[in-house]
Amino acid sequence: MRQGDEITVRITVRTDTPRTYIMIEDPLPSGFEVVDTPVDIYSWDFWYGRKEVRDEKVAIFSAYLKEGENEIVYSIRAERPGEYRVMPAKAWGMYAPDVYGTSESHRIVCDLPTLAGFSTTVKDPELNRNHNIAIAAQAIDGFVLQPGEVFSFDKVLGPRLKSEGYKEARVISGGKSVPGVAGGICQVSTTLYNAVLRAGLEIVERHPHSQPVDYVPPGFDATVSEEGGLDLRFKNQLDVPVTIGACTEGARLTVEIKAGLLTKRNVEVVSEVLDVERPRLMGANSDNVKVSGGKNGLRVAVWRSIDIDGAVSRELISEDYYKPIHALAYTP
Repeated sequence: MRQGDEITVRITVRTDTPRTYIMIEDPLPSGFEVVDTPVDIYSWDFWYGRKEVRDEKVAIFSAYLKEGENEIVYSIRAERPGEYRVMPAKAWGMYAPDVYGTSESHRIVCDLPTLAGFSTTVKDPELNRNHNIAIAAQAIDGFVLQPGEVFSFDKVLGPRLKSEGYKEARVISGGKSVPGVAGGICQVSTTLYNAVLRAGLEIVERHPHSQPVDYVPPGFDATVSEEGGLDLRFKNQLDVPVTIGACTEGARLTVEIKAGLLTKRNVEVVSEVLDVERPRLMGANSDNVKVSGGKNGLRVAVWRSIDIDGAVSRELISEDYYKPIHALAYTP
């Protein structure tokens, strides 16, 4: 469950004979509050029943319990995230202090609400690349960014070396796909960037690849490079901490941004192709030639709109240029 969610509590009291003047106490888990009004007369099928909230527990009094099953129903709401132990409820006689019975204890796990999440597809055959993606995802998973702090992908990951467990895989360098240590981590930074965009956090630094990648549309990629000094940085401008969740499951890499925000935020991110640049034909100019395929260049803009209680703000996030790959004519 998530922060702010409500749980319906049902306590069934079974008795083999009618009981009189019974008190039932149900301890409230820390981090939860009772949704119902503090006092509720005649709420259940009791003869004169009353419920009160006091001393971190719900106390239910009944002058008479019928033979068989008697059900008590009320609601509690999660106030903050965490894992909580629910202590046993007990029923006892007000004038006969012997405990008639207790319930079993159990656990409740309350998660933070997810502000936004984003997933990309991990290619199955590229084992080294997928290995690097898993290491980078694990490095950012569970990171908590406090209000006003700036997250740096480069600092959180640290050196991307073979001694740190990274392997050699393909990377984009100078517009070409070449081998490099820690190849694939840009898919993690890109997936994180898209989750951050949709969570409405402030983008401080982000860089596109020299060419579009195949796991997100143009304009939504975020490359990082230790040698080139390229980083992905964003700021938590909210009043509450945000937590990053990242995992790989099957062929999917998923990143979620979580925070205990009570005000609803609707975030919309759209892209716009501003220009398409056709490739030129380079090389020999004769009839007896072959031509290697070129690729269009693109200029792409990304806009973000945030709606908070009807107040809408719209901002230009980025305007990227991907150079065309010119066609090459050659003599076979």
